[in-house]
Amino acid sequence: MNYSTLLLAAMVIVLLISPGCVDDEPDTGPGTVTLVIDFGDREPTQIGGGLPGNTTTWHPLKDGTWVSETENFSRTTWRFENVPVEDDTVGDLLDWAAEEFNFTIGSTYFSNVGSRYIESIAGVEEDGDRYWQFWYKGSLGSKGADLQGLKDGNIVEWRFVESQF
Repeated sequence: MNYSTLLLAAMVIVLLISPGCVDDEPDTGPGTVTLVIDFGDREPTQIGGGLPGNTTTWHPLKDGTWVSETENFSRTTWRFENVPVEDDTVGDLLDWAAEEFNFTIGSTYFSNVGSRYIESIAGVEEDGDRYWQFWYKGSLGSKGADLQGLKDGNIVEWRFVESQF
């Protein structure tokens, strides 16, 4: 078994036994949320690629199209603001962005957990030292992305960082 497999197994176990897996507050409902994808020092190879060190923010227009603005920043970051949600999850939100903005997500589904492990976003793949992890309500996600519900005002951040486990 290689290091990545062992780390993945440990992350799945932590997600299963974490006290955050039990949440009495309903986290689904209609509204809008913000999705942030932080590539760190890596460059995505799809939409927005070639703009290292910039933050690109997309805003919805009333006709359903999106307009973007770019500013210099120390990291490559994509930000999608005011994304409408109903009974969606963090995983659904990432899927929506990939479909709407034409980039890929690499993942492995774990039926015993009922969620996916995200391995790559827009061509930026885990590298043995850094992995894709999501933050929800300012904290590292405590359950799988397909299990974490969303409600109005939530901010979800996917970060390409060293393992937090």
